[in-house]
Amino acid sequence: MREITKTFVILLGLSLPLQVMNVNANPLLNEAGKSEVKKSHKKHRSMHKMARYLELSDEQKTKIKDIYQQAREDNVVYKESRQAYKTQLEQIMAAKDFDEEAFASLRQTYAVTFSEAALSRAKTKHAIYHTLTEEQREKLKSAKGKRRALLH
Repeated sequence: MREITKTFVILLGLSLPLQVMNVNANPLLNEAGKSEVKKSHKKHRSMHKMARYLELSDEQKTKIKDIYQQAREDNVVYKESRQAYKTQLEQIMAAKDFDEEAFASLRQTYAVTFSEAALSRAKTKHAIYHTLTEEQREKLKSAKGKRRALLH
């Protein structure tokens, strides 16, 4: 019995520092385990990577920044609608019993807004795509193919 207790204490003593190190392994995570790096910062970095990879000219960079700025201004309405949708969806999910009719009604209510937002995103992508040269488009297409292959 003593050997088992002694072994248990030794294993506990050895594993405790590993658990503490695991908690502090990623300094970008807060107490809740969520990343403190904002998505907009990640997107900003990916834009710089894309600009370097495609070797964009200064004129192209300026055009793309203008396109994104305009899209950001236009999409404020959709952001507010999306937040209202999420709030109502959380209320449906918090209910004890799932109400299919309420969910279908909510989706139907916001269907037009969501399709308009998708149309806006498509227009933004189209405008950016047409600021690229043919060689840059091919390079972008091959890079997307490589990314998809890595994900699957």
